[in-house]
Amino acid sequence: MRSNHSCTRWMLSVALLLDVGFAASLCRGDAAQNPSPTPAAKPKEPAAAAPAKLAGVKKFPEWDKVVEGAKRLEGLFPLYYNEKEQKLFMELAANQYDKELILPIAIARGAGLMYLGGETLNFGNQWLITLRRAGDRILVVRRNVRFRAQPGSPQADAVKLSYTDSVIKALPIKSEKNGGQLVLIDLADLFMTDLAGIGITPDPQRSTWAEVKAFPKNIEIELSAVFSMPKGLFFYFFGGDSIPDTRGTQVVIHYGLSMLPATPYKPRLADDRVGHFLSVVKDFTQDVHETPNVRYVTRWQLEKEKPAAEKSPPKQPIIFWIEKTVPREYRQYVREGILEWNKAFEKIGFIDAIQVRDQQSEDQFDPEDIRYNTFRWITTSAGFAMGPSRTNPKTGEILDADIVFDEGMIRYWRQEYLRIAGIPEGIALLLSGQQQAFFKLFAADLPQFEDAAPALNRILAEKRGTILEQLQQSPRLALHPSFGLMGCPRCQMGPSMQQQLEVLAAVLAAKGQLDPGGKVPEKFIAQAVKEVVMHEVGHTLGLRHNFKASTAYSLKQINDPSFTATHGNSGSVMDYLPANIARKGEKQGDYFSPTLGPYDYWAIEYAYKPIEGDEKQPLAKIADRAADPNFTYATDEDLFLNPDPRINLMDLGDPLEYAKNRIQLVRTSLAKLQDRVVSKGEGWQRAREAFSTLLGELAHAASLSADYVGGEYTCRDHRGDPHGRPPMKPIDVAKQREAIRLLQDEVLSVKAFQFKPELLRHLAPQYWRSDEPFFFLAGSYQYPLHQQVLAIQRIVLSRFLSPRTLRSIQEIAVQADPGQEVLQLTEVFKALTDAIWSELPVSAADAKKEQKLSLSVVRRNLQREHVSQLARLAIGPRRNLWSELSMLIFYYYGETAAPADARSLAKHHLRQINDRIQWTLSGKGTKVQMDPATRAHLEDLHEQIEKVFKAQLELNEL
Repeated sequence: MRSNHSCTRWMLSVALLLDVGFAASLCRGDAAQNPSPTPAAKPKEPAAAAPAKLAGVKKFPEWDKVVEGAKRLEGLFPLYYNEKEQKLFMELAANQYDKELILPIAIARGAGLMYLGGETLNFGNQWLITLRRAGDRILVVRRNVRFRAQPGSPQADAVKLSYTDSVIKALPIKSEKNGGQLVLIDLADLFMTDLAGIGITPDPQRSTWAEVKAFPKNIEIELSAVFSMPKGLFFYFFGGDSIPDTRGTQVVIHYGLSMLPATPYKPRLADDRVGHFLSVVKDFTQDVHETPNVRYVTRWQLEKEKPAAEKSPPKQPIIFWIEKTVPREYRQYVREGILEWNKAFEKIGFIDAIQVRDQQSEDQFDPEDIRYNTFRWITTSAGFAMGPSRTNPKTGEILDADIVFDEGMIRYWRQEYLRIAGIPEGIALLLSGQQQAFFKLFAADLPQFEDAAPALNRILAEKRGTILEQLQQSPRLALHPSFGLMGCPRCQMGPSMQQQLEVLAAVLAAKGQLDPGGKVPEKFIAQAVKEVVMHEVGHTLGLRHNFKASTAYSLKQINDPSFTATHGNSGSVMDYLPANIARKGEKQGDYFSPTLGPYDYWAIEYAYKPIEGDEKQPLAKIADRAADPNFTYATDEDLFLNPDPRINLMDLGDPLEYAKNRIQLVRTSLAKLQDRVVSKGEGWQRAREAFSTLLGELAHAASLSADYVGGEYTCRDHRGDPHGRPPMKPIDVAKQREAIRLLQDEVLSVKAFQFKPELLRHLAPQYWRSDEPFFFLAGSYQYPLHQQVLAIQRIVLSRFLSPRTLRSIQEIAVQADPGQEVLQLTEVFKALTDAIWSELPVSAADAKKEQKLSLSVVRRNLQREHVSQLARLAIGPRRNLWSELSMLIFYYYGETAAPADARSLAKHHLRQINDRIQWTLSGKGTKVQMDPATRAHLEDLHEQIEKVFKAQLELNEL
């Protein structure tokens, strides 16, 4: 895809200014045990402790005078709350100084997409703090828990010398009593600030305390933070329409303070063959190892009530509360999705390890309370789900989990809002050289990217300076969900499922299995909800994504309901799975996965199987089964640089076979589409939406197929694993050629994109656009078919001609055995030229044959793009400061310049194309008859190619 220049320049500036990097793991799994809701108990009076030594004696205001009119709330830290005057104080005892506390931060109620209600803000980097007295102040110290050494060792002294904690706040003491053993602080000094670092500075005159609660082991406080927010970038991309007046934006932020659990917990070492979230510390006592990093899996504290029994309930089960916000019609499927994981725990000896309770009206508790695990339902229309959790960063113990499910996921016919919100992420990926990751994430949405590009260009050109200024002042943007892989804040399973429900609706309607204008049957919605819930619960149990799991089974197995009832549609529910839709005449299996896959059982076994004594050998024995095809694994970072074409989102079985099936399914579904998806009396807008959805499936299929060219199979097996495989294996050349032929026929050929005029005449736009959040990005009134087709064709061109692919083809060739045939660069270049220029004569003799030549707009656009990409390869990038910065970022991510052979071949094929154009245009003996548009097109390309050959290369580019 050709990224628009203003967008890419802007997004690179964003990356450089904000260092968005790898901010946090997707849908981080961390969590806590759940007591039943009970009234807060009164704590005992704090034990006497020696008062802090002060440099001098300071007289504070009288305690009773400060807290006059306030109600005392007993808890871990007694609170004094004067609701009328909106004052909130906290009592701190001397024996509570320097005790480690967890400080969870979440958005209880949000404001559109930018500040998502229910989002945990620091789940990827849990804060441990201590409160320390220094004179007349209480210092809030954020502990540095990533570095350690054995106490008393020389390395411990070195760590103490090298690393320090961070003092993030100094809170003035408001009063004291009992000789300084008790002090009083104003919580406004701590929380009525941008403590979370998300760009919100509350106005103290307008901000209020929304909830104030104290419990024996924790306190929970909600701040209704009111602040003025300039429109700018937020207004254009992140849901500014959801705020009536940005001068009074209001976000409710939840803060908690709780002690680390006192129960003994044994950390479990991680293994790179199994995908778990990690807590990583650097233990410098291990100076004989290659790295000081110690990686623990994140998991719950789960122990058998009866350790000697083969199967036993846990001492403390993992309890999820289904919040009252969840619609009643979906609660059953939410419950089923959560409890499905008990099958994996039962296999390792736990009975009812996970329990589910429905929140009743009398159950008054805060979902953000670290003592409760909740399943929440919110309404931002963004169509997402996420499973944030909290862990003890020192050990990996999960303390709390809260799954957030957006109702927009099941509103599958309107996705423009989601797609537009994803544009900044997509451009950021392209900018950082992550073309492969971009296509894997956004191939199906590529036509919409193209349609919105002109409006985006206008916005960015007009407001570039203002936007950059706001970005520098708003670190929240670096963590926004739309940055996806760049910021890694949340899972995208929900949006992916929303898209698949739309695909399913279009295909079923086209097959005549739905009445015109009908909706997907409720049983399919229920299956989809259950699958997403299983996925998100997996995250809260500590499991990462597994984007290779969908290749564990064949399509034949997946369409056998008796097989999938026990094995699922994939090796793991931690993959992003599409709706399984069989072609006409084929057996139809489950549309969505009904249960866990074998990988899920394996990952749970590694993390939770009870092991007595030294765990090293038993854990290695579990992980040694990595070569089992059912346990195949690849995760988020593999989308970036891993050349394995089996690592994808939204595929099933062999990706190439899946792509073939999907292309055929789409082409048969497009016939009479407008009559099948639109009911009598309804506008034709749904025909446009269904057409765009199916076109997106073609784009996704093209991306899956293109990944085979220059691809390589990879695995994580260790030496000595049973049936272990080498880490890399070249893909058979016959398989790569099969992918090339498919793309030549279905994407690059003359017949590839021919649609019935009657269908195109019925692709009506949405007339009520002004009430949509991004109506100004809605694109053309007329359907922009040509630019959307070109967007799909660019997937193939960009993949085949990317420097990474071209270098990969050369590098993989040297791994082949002697005499083994491999794919060559010459074959790739020739395949493109043969498909794209098939109408033009290949020799001067052919040009003399009588023929008529009329190139369609689709063909002319494709040919221009091919010449443009070959020219960029031939002459290289223009060198300036901007390109130097870009190349530095590309190098960091593994993207380098194209190999010299590729540049030579690009010039060679430009000459060949130019010769064919000249033979066609020549008036000497030629009998080729052309329409004026075709002749003008070829003359223009001839001039462009001539300019390429006249271009002077700088010496440092040779």
